[in-house]
Order: sequence, then structure tokens, then C-alpha cells
Amino acid sequence: MQDVTAIGYDDAGQPMPNSVFTERASGGLYSTATDVARFMAAGMPGPDGEPSGRGVLLPGTFFLMTGEFILPDQMTTSLGYEVDALPSSATGIGHGGSNRGTSTQFMTLPDRGEGIVVLSNSRNYAVIGVIMQAWEAWLGTGSSNIGVRLESDLEPVATTFLIVGGLLAAGALGWGGYLLREVFVGHRSWLWRPLPARGIWSWLGRVGVLTLIAAVAATGWLVPQRDLIASYLPTETHLLTAALMLSCLAGAATVLTRRSGTRAGARPSAGPGS
Repeated sequence: MQDVTAIGYDDAGQPMPNSVFTERASGGLYSTATDVARFMAAGMPGPDGEPSGRGVLLPGTFFLMTGEFILPDQMTTSLGYEVDALPSSATGIGHGGSNRGTSTQFMTLPDRGEGIVVLSNSRNYAVIGVIMQAWEAWLGTGSSNIGVRLESDLEPVATTFLIVGGLLAAGALGWGGYLLREVFVGHRSWLWRPLPARGIWSWLGRVGVLTLIAAVAATGWLVPQRDLIASYLPTETHLLTAALMLSCLAGAATVLTRRSGTRAGARPSAGPGS
């Protein structure tokens, strides 16, 4: 079994051990999208009027799995499926879950004869929520509670990206503007105007800092997870990336400038006999 199953990945995108679970029904079943789709289709009426559950479940069993039951705490549930009323008055039934390095979801709209199966070898369940939202938008049914709930898992990440990106951008723009003003009024000058006579360690230190800044910028731009996150948080990811690049530019400008020996507008000291 381990040889034919996909490798799962954790929230950081790192591969996880490919384990075989001893439990079956509660998380240890292995299947394919095609097999799940067959099971999902069995919950719809057949093309010739066959009742739901055809070939896989008894009609009575399917009714129990999708029926509404009231729990002692007055919450409602069903025996197996999650039942969701969509804004378009369509009824969606399905189920999902997650395990070590995997996340899954399927939903069917029996009244429309539509369904979707998403099996992912990633623990990032929020991506499935985005896919569900896109599918429901394509059908024009409105967003289901399942899709909204799954996509809401992205809200902490989006908020963090916006806050960090905003702070980095504000700091970089403010400091960059200050440096340009200092250069313009003559309080600071670029290293090569004129080239100062500095010791080798001073130059090596500046080169080292510039190399570190370039490495940070390259990592932020080329890291594979950036494109993945940008696929479902494009605005927030691009903002954070732009803010990081601005911060690196501001840092490089700091390294490449120096304080001038005489500030612009300062009066020279009076010499002997003046």
C-alpha cells in the first residue's frame, strides 16, 4: 500500500512519513478520485429514474445517511454526510476530512446531477475551500457553508500577510524617503561620490551585508511556496513580496550611502586671524 500511495506534505510543504493506518472506516481507507466519484454518483438518481444509492447503498441507508437528526444539545446532524442548503435553494451533500499529510472533500448536488471530488496530498485544507468556492461560483449556486468554512482557514494567514506587508512597506518607504532627502540636501552621499579611503574590513562588511540582502530578496522571490500561496491569496502575497523587495532596496541604499563630512549649510570654522 505504501508503494502506491502519494506522499503527504505538512503545512510547511515538507514530506511526511507514508504511514498505513490500522483503522479503516475512521481514516484508514485508501481510494482514488474515480472511486469516490462512483460512490458520490450513487447518491444521485440514476439516468433512467433509479433511486439514490443504486448499486452501492440501499435507498433506505442513503436516506438515513442524509436525513436530519437532532442531538440532545439540539444541534442537527446526519449519519455520515454533511448536508448543506446553498443560497440558490440547491442542496449539497458530501463529506471531507484530513489526516497526516492529506486533506479531502467531496460534494454532490443531487438535484442538478453535479458533483466534485478533491483529494490532496497536503495538510493545507484551506486550498480545498478555495476550490469549492470556485466550483460553486462556476455553477452559480452561491457558496456553501463547507466552502466558506474551509476558506476561512485562510483568514489568519491573509491578515498576517497584510499586517506584515503593510508595516514593511511603510517602514521601507519612510526610511527610503529619508535617505533620499539626506542625499539631496548633502547630509549623506553615495559611497562612490567621492570614493572614500576606507579599510578593507569596512568594505568587506558592506559587501557581506549587501550579499545577505540579495539572498533575502532572492529567497523571497524564488521560494516555491510563494507561488503556491499566491494561487489562493494573490493580493496579500504580492503585497508582502513587494514590501520585502522595498525593504531590501532600502537596506541596500543604507549600505551604499555614508554620512557626509560636512553637512550642507553648516558654517565652516573660523581660521586664525579671522
